[in-house]
Amino acid sequence: MGMNSRFFPAFFSTFSTVLSVFVLASLWVGTAVSNGELEKEAAHFYQLPTGTALQVILFDRIHTAENMPGDSITAAVSQNIYLGRDLILSKNARLIGRISRLESPIQGRNAILKVEFTGLKTEDDGHFSMAAEVDTDKPGNIFGGELTPGTKVRKVTHRVYGIGQYNQARLSGPRAMGHHLEFLPGEIWTVILTTPLRLTQQ
Repeated sequence: MGMNSRFFPAFFSTFSTVLSVFVLASLWVGTAVSNGELEKEAAHFYQLPTGTALQVILFDRIHTAENMPGDSITAAVSQNIYLGRDLILSKNARLIGRISRLESPIQGRNAILKVEFTGLKTEDDGHFSMAAEVDTDKPGNIFGGELTPGTKVRKVTHRVYGIGQYNQARLSGPRAMGHHLEFLPGEIWTVILTTPLRLTQQ
């Protein structure tokens, strides 16, 4: 009896310890599998960073004498985009945008136009929010806005030492009336992301 009274409490204590370790190990394995599934799922998402350039083809005709600010504009990605071997954005994905700025021409300045894109629709019917604008190599990424030349011709005489003098015609006086801008379907634009774009694998 003395031995049994010492044996069984020790046995059950050892059994409880083993059972506790087994349960903790099972929970740890379950957590690892769960995290693995989350990591696998997350691996299907890709992010294009701010400043990424996309070549797009314009679908709509734009004319500053006919369009208005807020008019919708559609374009399409002109080539597949890969990350390694993974296709993350396929050719012909649609960019949905709008005219964010439009100013008619005035005397002394051509018309001004700015286009921004706010949405992306992929061929598998995926919809993504985006923020991008057409890169025009001008401050503010605008089209147009150039100053027009003067309307009067003025003769300017230049004298060069050892050579002599020559006359040059320059435009001066009141500036000419500015011109409207027109863009036709099929034109190639470069679009720059102004915020990161998160995409799913195609």
